[in-house]
Amino acid sequence: MSKSQQFNETLNKAISFLLDYKPDYVQPISNITNLCKLLNLDFFQDSLQDETEDNDSKTSQEQQQRLSIAGKILVLDIDYIVKENSNYNEILNVMLVLASNFDQFNYKNELGENIFLNNLTKESKLFKFNHNLKILKAMDDFSDTDNLNSDDFFQYYQKTMNGMKSFFIDHLNISKDVIFVNKNDEFNVTFNLNGEDIFQIVPVIITNKKNDEENETIKISKLIYNELEKTWQDSTEPLEINKNISFELKLLSEISFNERMSSLFGSENFQNNKSLNFFELKKSGRPIYLTADFLNNKFKYFWKWVFWYKTILEGSTNLTNDGDSIMKNGQLLKFENEIGTWSF
Repeated sequence: MSKSQQFNETLNKAISFLLDYKPDYVQPISNITNLCKLLNLDFFQDSLQDETEDNDSKTSQEQQQRLSIAGKILVLDIDYIVKENSNYNEILNVMLVLASNFDQFNYKNELGENIFLNNLTKESKLFKFNHNLKILKAMDDFSDTDNLNSDDFFQYYQKTMNGMKSFFIDHLNISKDVIFVNKNDEFNVTFNLNGEDIFQIVPVIITNKKNDEENETIKISKLIYNELEKTWQDSTEPLEINKNISFELKLLSEISFNERMSSLFGSENFQNNKSLNFFELKKSGRPIYLTADFLNNKFKYFWKWVFWYKTILEGSTNLTNDGDSIMKNGQLLKFENEIGTWSF
């Protein structure tokens, strides 16, 4: 890599870091166009006018504008009203249109609200919009416009998310009341128990880059869900220069695991918390990417542990605040014995 390429890459990383750490304000609308420039997305602006309106209505109608953010197949239309003598623009609507004619991409939250519109009207800064837009851009970049039947990452993402929800509810019998899609107006599937967000499954952008610490290339296959057999498979098709949208499991709540359960994620990701021989995930541990093997053979045990830990063990701890009492009440021993029968 030449010095100029190294400089450009370092500069892009610095800009991305600053944008994530301290994003600009939503208003005025020019801040969104600046974001597009940083993400290398095309954009254009048009005035919206209904020729059937009378002259009095036209005056206000001519103040309505549309900012269109465009990629290869991605178009995100943002409709807004320009306020005279003001930097404030009233954002009216945000609509995603795909040139592939795929119209089932879900950008609504658990309340049925448009997450992009919420990003730009309920948030004062562009943090969430920036995060969501980067995911959309990756899907757009990775899609092959010459072969959208098999390489449309918008369809792949949506089919995978739909498959996960069906798998969790219909196959693993997890209550639909604990599963929330696009919670907090970001792309995710969130598991919530008793009003507390426990963990999320989030899309992550994978490119053909080496892990700096381990000096190894990250390779994650596409996930394929078989609805009839209710099982997952890793795609065998080669990914061009290993670009992919993968899915990462992120814990949002403090949960401890026993030594056997910690093997689900690899013992190198855990540290002993010196309490009842329990282990906690290291903050510096490797990301937990979902694979077909993990979903088919391990996720159900992970969910059982999380559910038991949050509803029984943690409650016992709060009541007694005494590890010996937890051991005496038999709950931990009972569950430890059950875990011993699990095969993974």
